[in-house]
Amino acid sequence: MRAGLFRPICTNGLVSQIGDFGLLHVPHRGNVIHNVVDGALQIARGFNDITRVVEQMAARTLSDPERRDFAAARCT
Repeated sequence: MRAGLFRPICTNGLVSQIGDFGLLHVPHRGNVIHNVVDGALQIARGFNDITRVVEQMAARTLSDPERRDFAAARCT
């Protein structure tokens, strides 16, 4: 199971991950249903952290040099 932030990158529905907030491997043996539910609850507890990070990212304004650096890094 994986929790993250994804954004659409084209009109055909393709998405790209922009943040990773948890990865949990659940073995397919033993009490699988219990393990999946427990793992989902563990990841869900971290959703408040996701909200905080998104708010911090939204509040950040890049300077012109930072914008150019960011654009250059994304193009390579």
